[in-house]
Amino acid sequence: MQKKVILAFPVQDLTIARYLASAEVDFIGINLDHIEASQRQNLLQDIKSWIFGPQLIGYSKDESIIQSGIERDLLAGYISTNDEKLVIHILDEIIEFKKFDSNDMNSSYVFIEVGQSETIGIYDFDHLETVLLKLGREM
Repeated sequence: MQKKVILAFPVQDLTIARYLASAEVDFIGINLDHIEASQRQNLLQDIKSWIFGPQLIGYSKDESIIQSGIERDLLAGYISTNDEKLVIHILDEIIEFKKFDSNDMNSSYVFIEVGQSETIGIYDFDHLETVLLKLGREM
């Protein structure tokens, strides 16, 4: 199987980001609209300092939040939506990611939905692990 480029979105805490980094996903998408303004920069700094490999990509309806993250070198780019696809913008590159579907394994660029943790640091990884294994990522 051809190695797929994977975007995991939305990631809301460090525990999940570390798990995804160990699975060698390529991009971790952070929904900045669901994080209190006072905590955004700290969360991005924490994730960036604790993980190695995946690029952090931000999503927000407020473009100034994204620009601030990029200018502070906390985000590599941003996410926009397009029907059943997520589109990431990194520098001058635009990449479309198709939602993961186990019945359609043809797409080289796949995004997987990451559910919310019950509380910060507590997350049921079973479903996520199953999806990652189907995509050829060993844990």
